[in-house]
Amino acid sequence: MKRLIVCFRLRGSAARLAGGTSLASVVQELVSSAHGLGGRVVAWNAAVVAFDFGVSAIREAIELVTGSPDVEDLTSTFSVGIGEGEVQVVVDAGDGVALSHGPGLLRALGLARIARSGEVLVDPLLEGVASGELLTRGARLGTYGRQRLRGMVLDLESPWRSGVAVSPSRLSVPKLVGPRLAGVEVEPGTLGLLEAGRGLGGTRFLADFALAHAPALRVTPDPMGEPLGALRTAFVRSGLMRGQVEVEPSAQLSLEALLGGEGLELEASSALVASWLDASADRYVLIDDARDVDADTLECLAAACTTFDLRLIARVPGHGLLPSPLRTLERGATVKLAMLPPEEAADLAVAYTGGELEEGAMARIARLGGDTPLGIAEALREALESGDLAWDDDGVAPRSRHASQGDTRGPEHWMFRRLRYVDADARTLLDALAVLGGEAELNELGEFLKRVGAEVDLGETRETLVAGCWIEETGGQLLTLSSATLHDLLERVMAPDRNAAWHRNAAELFAEGNRPLAVGAAVLHALQAGDVELARQFARRVAASARAAGLNASAEAFEDFAVRGDVAQLQERGMTGGRSLGDLFEPATVRLSSSAPEPSTQPAQVLSALGGDAEADLTRQVMVALREGNCDRVERLTSHLRTDHSQEQLADRLDALACIARGAHGEALRLLWQSKERSRELLPVERCRAALALGVGLAAAGRSSDALLEALDGLARAREADDERGERACARLVAQLATAVGRPDLAAAWASLAVG
Repeated sequence: MKRLIVCFRLRGSAARLAGGTSLASVVQELVSSAHGLGGRVVAWNAAVVAFDFGVSAIREAIELVTGSPDVEDLTSTFSVGIGEGEVQVVVDAGDGVALSHGPGLLRALGLARIARSGEVLVDPLLEGVASGELLTRGARLGTYGRQRLRGMVLDLESPWRSGVAVSPSRLSVPKLVGPRLAGVEVEPGTLGLLEAGRGLGGTRFLADFALAHAPALRVTPDPMGEPLGALRTAFVRSGLMRGQVEVEPSAQLSLEALLGGEGLELEASSALVASWLDASADRYVLIDDARDVDADTLECLAAACTTFDLRLIARVPGHGLLPSPLRTLERGATVKLAMLPPEEAADLAVAYTGGELEEGAMARIARLGGDTPLGIAEALREALESGDLAWDDDGVAPRSRHASQGDTRGPEHWMFRRLRYVDADARTLLDALAVLGGEAELNELGEFLKRVGAEVDLGETRETLVAGCWIEETGGQLLTLSSATLHDLLERVMAPDRNAAWHRNAAELFAEGNRPLAVGAAVLHALQAGDVELARQFARRVAASARAAGLNASAEAFEDFAVRGDVAQLQERGMTGGRSLGDLFEPATVRLSSSAPEPSTQPAQVLSALGGDAEADLTRQVMVALREGNCDRVERLTSHLRTDHSQEQLADRLDALACIARGAHGEALRLLWQSKERSRELLPVERCRAALALGVGLAAAGRSSDALLEALDGLARAREADDERGERACARLVAQLATAVGRPDLAAAWASLAVG
């Protein structure tokens, strides 16, 4: 029976008890408190007393060690360990006493032994620690018998995150850093460029520029394959912001056709844009993530620029890489956004807190966020929500010397950590928005949630997500994920079953709607649901609608897919929202052509080298079972490992190996990604294994570049831990990756390290 164990161990002599209090009276008080909280005495001797609670009674267990008014005297008398595991009652004495024995009791006792006087050590694998709800102040390492133990030092002043967490909505919106808006000039009939990679503030720059030159038309990608979808959404957004879209009477029918998803010929759509901008002195069109915008929209805007002397500014990732419809336009000014210098990054961190961030934490937060605006914002939000940063009348400062420390991470890392604090309804809404492409009108979103059977209070949940800086809303009717980075993350970590089922529902939603060109979105949703034949059926429909609207190039692209199953033209026409061919199909369903062999055809060869002989043997057992089709044996092996919390990382790796073997790469990557995130609080040797396992999974999915980064990360952790076995395993994977890309010289060099 699994129980939660709280073990008190007397430190030093009983004569040291405060105020001459006897040890017996202190223990009696503990026993009385434990009984009142639902606990039982399970062990005692001259120096130890232990209590057990139900596994869900973590709050009662923490209350036992922190709820006493004399908690400081109490904890200074004892060291305390809190663990979870199997225990067996040996003698049930009744009246709250059940003498017991088992791994759970031994683990709690071990933690109490390695804890210092006055410390409460909690098992890192406790759900409250893993979820971030229990706050800690660093870690303590030690040995108990032959067992190596690691415990997290409980924050006795503020043990629960809910007591100190601050909503990200309290953060200010700082002034734009970098190039000044006033210095950007684009002549009529020309194209200006904003070169800015993800997270560098490009979207914010365009938003501020739009306010300075209002009214300006802001265009963002339509991620789900609707011809002219980006232009339609731009007019929907503008109408919500301005109350209505005002155009000349001659353009009114064109506007209605566009908003109704019927499409427009090039001449009519470009005239509509010009008509809308007649009320603007500057006549700016601002295109965000231009390379991902559908070609029909870009062709319209390019024609409007040259015919009606509009000013265009397009944001591109860097190096002036432009989609083909914009390449013929005369170039104007170019603005480049780069990573912030350390001083500006620290100033930005302070500005987010309205000047209240403690000076000593400025550079630390900036470094954690990678010196990028989005990274700094997300690192701050995570620090506030996790309780690492405390915000009180004295300002904003780290809760402890261990808080907000660590390596530089990208914004997606901090977003992933923040997702732990999102409740089920909010996560459902985020996943729904991610499936719908990152943006959806409220009525469309509500209909989709009904289709998937999700009962979510849209009003309350939307307010929660806006306050948490997860989504933005326009006019109360258009909901948008806060960044493309967040959208990519949500797609990556979503449960594969939910992903496939929800994309199928989305495909049916758009196919049954009253916007003819929106059936293009149904094509992409059907593809992501894994139903190629259904996608082809929808492609025939949208091809006919596009041709009727005069969008012949897009019609041909959909027809080509419907006939030959080739998505190349759809991708060239910007109908995939920036997704690559490999992202559209599950690798198990469609084998992508490649001249290089896959480096992961034998993942067990690498994974079996991750741990000791016992781990290698288990890996081989799993592979034998998979070859024999014995899935029950695999499940029994991993279930047995999960009964011991210390083996959960290995169980995840073996489950992922099983997923790779049956072609479920999405599920394998989800398991390995989550396993790596959990390993961040573990020893370097475990971090090495988690990184290498993720590298193997990425290689199996054909993502060689990402796999290489993980392999090198694992190598660094192996060297940090002096783990020669891990170092050789990492080198073996790098050698395989080098072979796959046609570099036998590098492969040979790394292979020599793998056997050295």
